[in-house]
Amino acid sequence: MESEERGIFGEIIDSIVNFRAYPHYARQKAGRVLLYLLVLTLIFGGISAVKPVRNLEREIKEMIVTFQEKSPEFIFKNGRMLFEGKKPITITEGERNIIVMDPTGKADSGAITRYEKGVVISREKVYYKKSGTETRIYNLSNLREYSFNKSDILSLLGKYRYFSAAFAVLYIIWYYIAKLFSAFLLAVLGLVIAGIVGVKTDFPGSYAMSIHALTLPIVLDTAVGFLPFTVPWFLLIYYLAAVVYLWMGLSAFKEAGLSA
Repeated sequence: MESEERGIFGEIIDSIVNFRAYPHYARQKAGRVLLYLLVLTLIFGGISAVKPVRNLEREIKEMIVTFQEKSPEFIFKNGRMLFEGKKPITITEGERNIIVMDPTGKADSGAITRYEKGVVISREKVYYKKSGTETRIYNLSNLREYSFNKSDILSLLGKYRYFSAAFAVLYIIWYYIAKLFSAFLLAVLGLVIAGIVGVKTDFPGSYAMSIHALTLPIVLDTAVGFLPFTVPWFLLIYYLAAVVYLWMGLSAFKEAGLSA
């Protein structure tokens, strides 16, 4: 039965178990091939997004608790940050990260020198240490048209599900683009394999088969993402599996006496 007659979900199965379907994939129109990858992305990219989205929500919830308990009351107005109290408040996360809220206006980047990452929020400036070698300085006067306080920030963080939804959408878009790029690299290799196997093909045909050859690796990658341990050399396994599927798919042309 032709894969197109079986539908996209039938193609997912055939892409894994039926190498004889690959000659048909090579002749599919670009729109059909991209639709196939989109369906794969929505299914397996959506499943893969569950874990990072949950991690993001957990981190935001922890941030809310920490911010609510340790941050002093403050108000930002006319380009100046005004804190309640007279002494700097320090929030540390282990020995690597630190946040300093300074009502005196005297603290600078020196307060976070020994930390790998950190932030100093002073009256008029924010010092952001991005890494051990890079510290950026932001003037709060550039935001003088805005005003907010601690309650406003807590209210914003409380809408974390909107952040989660936006993150999930961006993750799936990134997933789709990443698979397009992976298929591109695989398709280039496919032209080399076609020469070795003795099959005549063009780049669009190789690209279409490459997207289908990524099916099993995508399924495996989704499953591995939920394991409580890291699989050694999985990236190598991922691409080796894709190459094997593409090779077998191209070999199906020779067995059938066809060209892509």
